[in-house]
Amino acid sequence: MERIVIFYSLVLIVAVILISFLVFVIRRNKTKNLKKSEINKKEFEEIANAINLENILKVEKTQDRIKITLNDKKIVDVKVLQDLKITASFKGNELTILYRENSDKLFEYLRGEF
Repeated sequence: MERIVIFYSLVLIVAVILISFLVFVIRRNKTKNLKKSEINKKEFEEIANAINLENILKVEKTQDRIKITLNDKKIVDVKVLQDLKITASFKGNELTILYRENSDKLFEYLRGEF
């Protein structure tokens, strides 16, 4: 009888630990998802000002990359993009930006749809 009580006590302790761990993991993931979904309009404005919206001919999106065809790449303030820690590269007059979080919203913003 004593062994059964000990066994069920251990099962109960393991169950409580498992449930506590699952609750912790679920809450942590919810917090991460909330941070990802936050849209930083100020950062979008800084990116747009660095590129100069009037300098944009065409904007395309492929996964997390935004390709921007420009009139003149010399107008782009690369220092601002570097300060924002945005990965960007030029190929001719095409600027490619790698923007992982909320790239859809940045794409819409640069097209004037946001």
